[in-house]
Amino acid sequence: MGMGSVRTVFRLLVLCGLAGTLLGCANNDAQAAAAPPARHVSGIEGRTTVGPACPVAQAESPCPDRPQRARLTVTRAHTTLVVATAVSDSHGYFRISLPPGRYLVQSRKLTRSIFETAPPVTVIVVSGRFTFVTIRFDSGIR
Repeated sequence: MGMGSVRTVFRLLVLCGLAGTLLGCANNDAQAAAAPPARHVSGIEGRTTVGPACPVAQAESPCPDRPQRARLTVTRAHTTLVVATAVSDSHGYFRISLPPGRYLVQSRKLTRSIFETAPPVTVIVVSGRFTFVTIRFDSGIR
């Protein structure tokens, strides 16, 4: 093999190496673009409760609200566009990932009762945190 052939082979190897590197980078970019978006690190979390739990609460014998399972519907404030739904667990806890914004949370008990809904709650979600809210159903006990 002459010196010209060696140079030609060397150039081809260098060009193939560069092309492979560029294609590899393009492939990694395509994989990154195809990756699912990161989950929101902000939203609403809280508890659904029902109370009062006793006809008369006394200082020496407190009667805290009880957990209440409920279906939650979240809409953007001042719209009817539902952006999320969730169900609180048996302890009344829930967590809903949402982007920052102003939302209205409407709640309905999973069990039938005279007071099936709680008053709607307006919540402001800020970036990087979950806003805590307590949604309280009226038990009807007086």
